[in-house]
Amino acid sequence: MTTRPALRLYIPDPLKKGAVLNLTPRQSHYIVNVMRRSPGDVLYLFNNTDGEFSAQITAIQKRIVSLSIETLHREASDQKELCLAFSVLKGERLGILIEKATELGVTSFYPLFSDHTVPSMINIERLEYRSIEAVEQSERLFIPEFHPSQTLDEFLETRSEPYFVCLERSEAPPLLTTLKKHPKTQCILIGPEGGFSSREKDLIKAHSCAEIASLGENILRAETAAIMAISLYMGFHI
Repeated sequence: MTTRPALRLYIPDPLKKGAVLNLTPRQSHYIVNVMRRSPGDVLYLFNNTDGEFSAQITAIQKRIVSLSIETLHREASDQKELCLAFSVLKGERLGILIEKATELGVTSFYPLFSDHTVPSMINIERLEYRSIEAVEQSERLFIPEFHPSQTLDEFLETRSEPYFVCLERSEAPPLLTTLKKHPKTQCILIGPEGGFSSREKDLIKAHSCAEIASLGENILRAETAAIMAISLYMGFHI
């Protein structure tokens, strides 16, 4: 007999033992029609503050799933802070970036529009859904925060805390070396497809909070550079 995978759902409302709640239509559809669960089945509910609880499906009425929260499975815990400031990518590559960055442990996102950014707008709500799905799958408890989109210039003007910025073809030391020198820095800035413009590179190099680093000689796709930088950061802080 094949064991069905445990299901996890993010619930923004307060969670406590003995409470009864109804899932959203979107979550109910996923539970009933996609994952084929029924009354009596158990799944897990979690949020950033209350932790993770087991819950039993008690009823399915008018296509809405009702649950009874049973026991605390995992308590909420402090998260290692890491923000990712990234130039908005086009198409599915943006979704992949958000998904993988969430799985690796990013706690906040700063979407940026730079000189070489191709898309002219961004759907934050869609990215939040993608991030929540990644948290549910990866067994994290913490849902990352999405800051409003802004231009790179605006980010630099308001940024008062240190951040790592990965520049291709630069004389900067490797990111791992820079991490060792600045272990308390908790933000990474990644450029767009095609890299930062010359104007932006000059702004970054002149910015007092920038810790410039290199990811090697190869020219990486923006999402690859972000995943590599996050992985090095998380590996360094294990």
